[in-house]
Amino acid sequence: MRTICRVSTLADLLDKIQSELGRTQIDVAQRHAAEMAEQLEAWRFDLMHIPPEERNRYQAPNGYWYARETALG
Repeated sequence: MRTICRVSTLADLLDKIQSELGRTQIDVAQRHAAEMAEQLEAWRFDLMHIPPEERNRYQAPNGYWYARETALG
């Protein structure tokens, strides 16, 4: 994916997060933040030239998903 597309996607997600936080939709904002974190991490791995099949050992837990799962569990 081209850099401009990635930046546009991330900017759109940030706008959605801010909108949901303004409406106090914390769960939805957390979901958007998790998507953003996931995309940023994938981009970082691309820049570091780490192949998709090797990324599992380097991935950090997504704190936004963890917080949601803990709250639901």
